[in-house]
Amino acid sequence: MKLIQKFLNGTYEESNKFILFLFAFCLIFICSFLQKTQIYMYDSGQYYELSKAFGFGFNFTPNLFFAEIRGYFFPFLLNIVFRIFRLFSINYYLAYLIFSSAFFAFLITRFLPQKIISIFSYPIKNKEILMFLFMTCLFWSGYFQYTLTDFYSAFFIIISFILIKSERNYDYFIAGLAAAAAINARPSYLFCYFFLFVLLIYSLIKERKLINLFLKTTVFLVGSTIVFSPQIYYNSKYINSYSPFVPQKISMVGYSDIKIFHLDGGLKAFKYETLNDFKKPKVFYYIPSNLEVISRSYKVKTTKDYIKIVLTNPIKVSCIYALHFIAGIFQSSNQIYIDSFKSNFIFYVILNGLFFYLLTYFLLKNRKVIKKQYFFEALLLVLVSVITVIPTIVETRYFLLFHLFAYMFVAYSISKFERISISKKLIYMHLILLCTFLTLIYFSFDYLFSLVKIEGWG
Repeated sequence: MKLIQKFLNGTYEESNKFILFLFAFCLIFICSFLQKTQIYMYDSGQYYELSKAFGFGFNFTPNLFFAEIRGYFFPFLLNIVFRIFRLFSINYYLAYLIFSSAFFAFLITRFLPQKIISIFSYPIKNKEILMFLFMTCLFWSGYFQYTLTDFYSAFFIIISFILIKSERNYDYFIAGLAAAAAINARPSYLFCYFFLFVLLIYSLIKERKLINLFLKTTVFLVGSTIVFSPQIYYNSKYINSYSPFVPQKISMVGYSDIKIFHLDGGLKAFKYETLNDFKKPKVFYYIPSNLEVISRSYKVKTTKDYIKIVLTNPIKVSCIYALHFIAGIFQSSNQIYIDSFKSNFIFYVILNGLFFYLLTYFLLKNRKVIKKQYFFEALLLVLVSVITVIPTIVETRYFLLFHLFAYMFVAYSISKFERISISKKLIYMHLILLCTFLTLIYFSFDYLFSLVKIEGWG
């Protein structure tokens, strides 16, 4: 027991790296494997099928790939993974499970801690890494098994944010690669990319070294350009555009632009989930009738239509978007494709309640940390990501950057928490506050769930 305690309280060191990595890999792999899902469906199925566009024969032809609203980078990565594991006669499902478990275990236990130590000179403890890992697996374990971009893009953004604080030029190159990969995988991080670029410029200007500003900015952009180049090629070939970004034009369900599709849907429903059922896969949390600003049959066609509706109904729209935020931060399942829209409701009310109580407590307690520049910049980055997705029909995974940031902060705060003599009066006070908090959450989300309407694809 003492050895375990010593290990947990110990500072992240070279001798412990492999143990942490192996533990993280096994935990992620087992959590995912126990889900017993061996089929890629919906978005994950589309990414898997797109990965085949690069070909599995001897003729490696990346120029064959094109998708209207999906970038090439993630399917290209999947293609490489499947090709490698195919040599060992390992099926696609198991191949991806091994790769995703190893990839995220490496980032969580090796790459990110090492960079944080070298760049911020912060001595990370082993228990901080493990607490972050446990919280991530507890809330999101069902996501790792599917070929989806959410975790990859979120971690790429985090990597880029950390590396633009580095002194090393090649770190800026990796930062540029990671930031570009993030928005190619999930275009909703576009504003996060621009925020990171502005933050990079701001940080370098503060150094008052013109050569550093020019060199590091150039290195960052070169890294980004390498990732953007194939997308520029595809866009020029298929839509006569030299934009480095994934095109968002669609010709489906009466919309011409996916952004308008999401903005329109966000005024009618505040959350969306997908059932693990091909007959009735849609779960919409519709806006209460007293907050409706448009009918469900009406379709917003242009940005001008949307702006007009918002300006005409500012209070109602604000309330609608407040619902979006509440729904986005409440993790009602660790599955991406859920068995039931109200499964384990009590469990997740308690789980979310305990976590957000801790988060609130530590935010009030650790005011010195909150005032630090890197915390403020990270918070701004998270806010940019949240503001970008709030007008859409929210899925909890859209708020992933917010959740990961919160996990990191809570893990850090628990690690720094010092044991003090706590009076019974203080314990009772926290218990009363926690019970009140949980009760409030229960009735709030019980009401939100009462708004659910299940609809089939037809």
